[in-house]
Amino acid sequence: MKWENNKWTIKKLLDIHKKGQLNLAPSYQRNPIWTAKAQMKLIDTILKPQPIPNFFIRKISEDKYEMVDGQQRARTIDAFSKGLISSTDGKKISPANKNQFIKYPLDVILITDVSPEESIELFYALVNSSGLRLNVPELRKAQYYDTKFLALASSLASTPSFTKLDLFGQGTKERMNDIEMVAELLSLLKFGITEKKDKVDTLFESDITEHESINLSERFNKIVFVLLQLDVIKRINMTRFKQRADLYTLFGFIDQNI
Repeated sequence: MKWENNKWTIKKLLDIHKKGQLNLAPSYQRNPIWTAKAQMKLIDTILKPQPIPNFFIRKISEDKYEMVDGQQRARTIDAFSKGLISSTDGKKISPANKNQFIKYPLDVILITDVSPEESIELFYALVNSSGLRLNVPELRKAQYYDTKFLALASSLASTPSFTKLDLFGQGTKERMNDIEMVAELLSLLKFGITEKKDKVDTLFESDITEHESINLSERFNKIVFVLLQLDVIKRINMTRFKQRADLYTLFGFIDQNI
């Protein structure tokens, strides 16, 4: 396989796409799956401006290309250029930001040749599987590293009383999924039974006050104290309540009936 590093602008990417020279959906690509929120965050990054990941593009001929990796980003860029989506704060493409937007530089890995014994489909799979991609709690740590809510969730997840329940394996802890579970339990205490992910996002984005942190910590620890008493009778990690959804239900039940 032969490849080269290129610098494109958004204008070049859009021009090639408008001419029908760029196939965004070769057969091995996944379907468009980005949420509106993910699209808006990409536009925020470009308008700031801050760097975004590389695009992998295969050059089929002088005027024909296919997107190997970067389909979701390319579709988002195209949608913003057409005024179909906005940034998080509601900004749409306008004369004020269009020039900056279309001049934004893109890092493009241009694949110029694939030998007969190689497979572009296999390369696509490799690009999307090599290394450990950041999961949701790891991304949140990067984005909300200085919030009181992250500090509270991290602190409670590592308390001796909570860790004594032994609900999470080492691999789960290394990927911060124990902190994500605690964040969901804290959202339960604050909002009641809701769509967990949305309310956890809300708590990270709006953060909590020192008073709320103290209150949530006290309620959380009272429930953990009850769980430890139940754990003496029957190890919770040997029951269905080790499952996240069931633990969430049990946690809420104890809170309501404590």
